[in-house]
Amino acid sequence: MTFVDGFLHYIRVKPIRTKDEASKALMDWIIRLEVETGEKVNLLRTNRGGEYMGNDFQCWLKGRGVHHEVTNTSTSQENSVAEWLNRTLLEMTHTMIFDSKLPKSYWTFAVSYAQEILNRLPMRAVLL
Repeated sequence: MTFVDGFLHYIRVKPIRTKDEASKALMDWIIRLEVETGEKVNLLRTNRGGEYMGNDFQCWLKGRGVHHEVTNTSTSQENSVAEWLNRTLLEMTHTMIFDSKLPKSYWTFAVSYAQEILNRLPMRAVLL
């Protein structure tokens, strides 16, 4: 699961096994982001995935004052930053695993490393 801070374009990857873990991972990330930055999250943009549309999650967002925008189905243009990020992470991960000849069991390590590389690159102009 990937998260992108819309202002700083800071990337966070959270490995999850099933989609039902997604809303908990997102709640944890929002809390952590608010603690680390001292700023409140006020907008969340997601796809129309069922993992983000549950009543408990929506109530949690509303209780924190977070406006939840959902993109239209099958329109990657509305969430181009996240689409670019997912494609880039996938390509970097495939390259690292292939070039190093490591088994696929190292996939999560390679994704985390790709995230760290991207967070250290000056990319603001690329993502806007």
